[in-house]
Amino acid sequence: MRVYSLFTLFLLSAFLIFGCKQNATDTEGELNLDESVTEQAAYGYQINDIANTSNEMDEINADPMAVGDVGTGAGATTISKVRKQAQKLAEQALGMDFQVPALAKTNGDSALFRGEDSTANGKKMRWAWYYNMLTGKARYVYVIYQFPSFQNMTYDSMEVVMDMGIPFGNSDGTLENFYQVQYFKEQFFIESIESLMNFSEYMNGVAQTISGTTETKYHEGRKLTSQKTTVNWNSNETGTIRHDFFFADGTNTYATYTFNADHTGTFEKRRKDGTLVTGTFNQIEDDGYGSYTALVDFPNGFYVDKIEKAATMWLQGIDSVYTATYAEKIFFGNGKIDSSNSSITVEETEAGTVTTISATKPNGAHGTVTLTETDGVSTLTGFWITWNEHYILVSAEYYLDGSSHMHYEVYASEEAYNNGDDPIVEADYNFNGELGGDGTLTKDGKTYQITFDGSGKGTISDGTNSKAFNMYF
Repeated sequence: MRVYSLFTLFLLSAFLIFGCKQNATDTEGELNLDESVTEQAAYGYQINDIANTSNEMDEINADPMAVGDVGTGAGATTISKVRKQAQKLAEQALGMDFQVPALAKTNGDSALFRGEDSTANGKKMRWAWYYNMLTGKARYVYVIYQFPSFQNMTYDSMEVVMDMGIPFGNSDGTLENFYQVQYFKEQFFIESIESLMNFSEYMNGVAQTISGTTETKYHEGRKLTSQKTTVNWNSNETGTIRHDFFFADGTNTYATYTFNADHTGTFEKRRKDGTLVTGTFNQIEDDGYGSYTALVDFPNGFYVDKIEKAATMWLQGIDSVYTATYAEKIFFGNGKIDSSNSSITVEETEAGTVTTISATKPNGAHGTVTLTETDGVSTLTGFWITWNEHYILVSAEYYLDGSSHMHYEVYASEEAYNNGDDPIVEADYNFNGELGGDGTLTKDGKTYQITFDGSGKGTISDGTNSKAFNMYF
């Protein structure tokens, strides 16, 4: 999953919340734990929640056709990538120079030219041209049926339908439809991807109206079994993007985004636990200014009642630096309210997007975090010094299926870290796309198992006894 530059802004917000001493534990439970254990257990969860928010914000501002997808990193399929693949295949087909055979059929498709099997870069492929002399429509089919051993894909079949006119070549070959099906190895998390897209209303050779679907199926054993994306985009730059997620337990969730002609829009997401997320956005690309708001409304009886999020963004310079301010307010079920504010500067470099931020709290908490984004991977590193001088190191990686892995270490102080002392707490978390996941936390030589879901509830266990605690505090 591509994690966007605004991630660091939200990460800092989490650090600022953690800058004050909080009690994250429930008062009841069989497992007797020091308060610091559950405080540190909640830390990674909130960071990941913030990462998902920032990811969505930057997707909305960068490319509407990629917003809300699971697995939008390099190599994954999004509506945006399907559109580009269709255009590339059509250009490849039109670049071939041949004529309709004189004895071609007068009814149905006629094979104009069928390519021999070929090999390139460890791949084996074949292709063919078909033309219907009654309709003027042509089909170009391109199949890769063998891949190098190091690649996860095993089969990739693509087809475009173009209007070539009557007789052949009387039209410029306008792209009308695209179909693709891909299959993957058993050990890869994706089983297959099937995409269908329709194009119309062209201007300067670019389709202004687009509709289609992409359905991703995952191999057995995963909680997420399939994802379907539906797009309807109009020539006036309005449209909708909808994602439906289907899970092995029979439940499903959705996320839908509506884009207006003035570069504003709204979105709505429903989680498995019934949490409803609604919000608004104003894209930064059209005038250099943007905004984002979100309301996370938890079901009745949850520890957290709701979370309000708001951000303002503006460009500085020419596509190289932009700044944002972000505010988050958490309303707890017991009436307590917590909030944070932060700011960030983002720079585009030859190595990718690099975001660095340093901040200081009035209570003495301070730190620096850096996010580096490239086409192939997104990584995060940073440190934070808490109100009581604990020194925290954090790192994270984000993967194609929307999951992520986070590792963080807590030291008694920065001096202890510099002296080579062992950390007092170590944690490793694995997150899925629904904000849930599991992991381990080690303190004083004892390792605890952690599980959590999107409701903000977690469970910590020592293998014999367990205790519920709150991931938001």
